[in-house]
Amino acid sequence: MRFLIFTAVLFGIFSTPMLAQDVNSQNVLINYSFLLGADVVDAYDSTEPATEREVKLASRVTQKRNAAFKKQAFEMIKEELQKGKTIALMPLETLEGKVAYNDEGYPIPMMVKRALKKKIPKGTADYYFSVGISISKALIPGLTGIKPESTVTINIFNPAGEKITNASASVKAEEFIKIKDFPEGTFDKMDEDHTQPFIDLFMPNVKAAAIEAIKEI
Repeated sequence: MRFLIFTAVLFGIFSTPMLAQDVNSQNVLINYSFLLGADVVDAYDSTEPATEREVKLASRVTQKRNAAFKKQAFEMIKEELQKGKTIALMPLETLEGKVAYNDEGYPIPMMVKRALKKKIPKGTADYYFSVGISISKALIPGLTGIKPESTVTINIFNPAGEKITNASASVKAEEFIKIKDFPEGTFDKMDEDHTQPFIDLFMPNVKAAAIEAIKEI
């Protein structure tokens, strides 16, 4: 009987997923990319800037919309990782000086193995995370709106640069997001005030994809 109990305990230990760790583990983000398809935005406002001033305005608002969406999506993923798998990511600047960061403070997508082997000191982290998010148009039925499709990919590497997890999920929204769903029933892609409402409408679909991807870890 004692042998059977000991065997059961050993089985329980070795069948525990490698990443079923506590929140104190040292997990570092080495990659974060985000792509919001221009066709998604254009589905609600296809107006093209006509003057040099409008071109600059459109570019500035697009950058701010993408940056705000990227930040909110990343905070959501961090929360879901910690909540669903008790996985915590160390501060974004953990590898400052070792990897390149963009103006928003996120690691710039790079060749992961090369970066791990040549730029990151051994023992810096238990695991290295690469997160990618994209949002595209799943369907456009005339003027009624679109069903967005979000894809979230989470790759996890050990300190040797070996990929140990490749978790990915794509989720199509069940309901159409229609122009009437926006405040005042309108959307102007060159209006900064329309940025947050846009994010609020699309974030549930991104979150659904993130939750499904995290289940694969």
